[in-house]
Amino acid sequence: MATTPAYQRFFAELKRRRVFRVAAVYGGSAFVVLQVVDVMAEGLNLSPGVLQAVTVLILAGFPIAIALAWAFQVTPEGVRRTEPATSADLDSIVAQPRRQRWPAGILGLLGGIA
Repeated sequence: MATTPAYQRFFAELKRRRVFRVAAVYGGSAFVVLQVVDVMAEGLNLSPGVLQAVTVLILAGFPIAIALAWAFQVTPEGVRRTEPATSADLDSIVAQPRRQRWPAGILGLLGGIA
């Protein structure tokens, strides 16, 4: 029987599947794309709707990227479906010292803000 609270196991699963990393990279990439589109739209005299359309597409793509990060992992052999975690796997992630866990939290927070 697991003695680890459910929310900690959930966050451990998110970390194991690298969802925080995907969120951070997606957020950073989205920021860069929006900046480039903003500059290019001005220079090419494109309508303001272009920036809005790109923003909507980026926002719509975020949950898709998170779902794909949850379901699949990239391995040296290629993209594979993520195997279910054992209780011991999740407990070992939860048992890590906080100094090893905070980078994933910061990356997830930055991805969510961007």
